[in-house]
Amino acid sequence: TIKSDRSFKSAYFLPGLERAAPVRVLRHALADAQMPALYHQATHYISASFGEGWDLPMMEAAASGLKLIAPAHSAYREYLDETIATMIPARAIPVDYESNPEVAELFAGAHWWQPDHGALVESIRCAIEGREPPQASARDRMVRDFSWTSATRRLIEILTELESVAASRRQVLKHLRSRRSSPGATHSEPAARPDRDPS
Repeated sequence: TIKSDRSFKSAYFLPGLERAAPVRVLRHALADAQMPALYHQATHYISASFGEGWDLPMMEAAASGLKLIAPAHSAYREYLDETIATMIPARAIPVDYESNPEVAELFAGAHWWQPDHGALVESIRCAIEGREPPQASARDRMVRDFSWTSATRRLIEILTELESVAASRRQVLKHLRSRRSSPGATHSEPAARPDRDPS
């Protein structure tokens, strides 16, 4: 709960809170066709996630030309770095999922990553005040390295490599079987050793 008294606002929120843009919370999922309009109205995509399998909206936001603020952990490291995004330090902590005991059992003994909230707040301040360091275009990287065309090309390369490995293994197995089944094949047997010294 956020208190409304002025002293609390002055102590914990950015100066000029009354002049800040309103916050709108969307409590429903947007259709895919609605997402481009949302990205078009935004300047930044900010994540304070505790862990991601990929975060496709982050990549879509990057491809839409938005500036990015993301924690430096999990999948974000696969396609983001400091040259195209503001990366927030994060540390591994035990998973705390008390709101749903049944789900919490799935994470027993596991860890997730807690973003540095102080660094996150400072990064947002820099974004609002226009003090962000210059960065390369995240959009250029997404279009070049993560388009459907490049993903398909990479998938074909991986499948071709796997097929080549599988073909080599089949040749080896075929050669071994042919040696074992040839009429003149001989198999050396280990010499029998007596259990006791005959002398």
